Amino acid sequence: MTAPPSSSRTGTVDDPSGAPDRGLRRRLRAAVLAHKTAAPRGHLPPVLRAGLPGPTEETAAWEFRPAPDDPLDHDTRVEVAVALAHRALLRVEAPLLWLSRSGDPGPDQCDLEWQAAACAAWRQLGLAPSFVVLTRHGWWHHPSGASQTWTRLRRRS
Repeated sequence: MTAPPSSSRTGTVDDPSGAPDRGLRRRLRAAVLAHKTAAPRGHLPPVLRAGLPGPTEETAAWEFRPAPDDPLDHDTRVEVAVALAHRALLRVEAPLLWLSRSGDPGPDQCDLEWQAAACAAWRQLGLAPSFVVLTRHGWWHHPSGASQTWTRLRRRS
């Protein structure tokens, strides 16, 4: 088994606002396509992942699926993010935390709650905060604000 490629995103702890580089944008596109292909219709509960997104066969990620009727407070979310990061750091140099869900990639209340926890967790670990919301239609990166949406995303030949 080969080790997954390491991330080369821009941004450091001193400058966490770097937008995703071209390689990460390709991986995010592939992750959106995989998300769309896996569940083309209907509501999807949120899933939090840490690691490196990409096509299903190249994804190095650990996930957490919150129970729909179990509200989580900020501290619990931070603990979850730290635990996922510790696992991801075993295989990925600079892990990303991302939330896959239904709807548009623009931020909503659930995203903002996880984003706040992700930033706190990544700071605790000395990592550059990097959080992405990923849906069937695109992605939104925090803290850079970079985003990408597609009307008709197709697999490249």
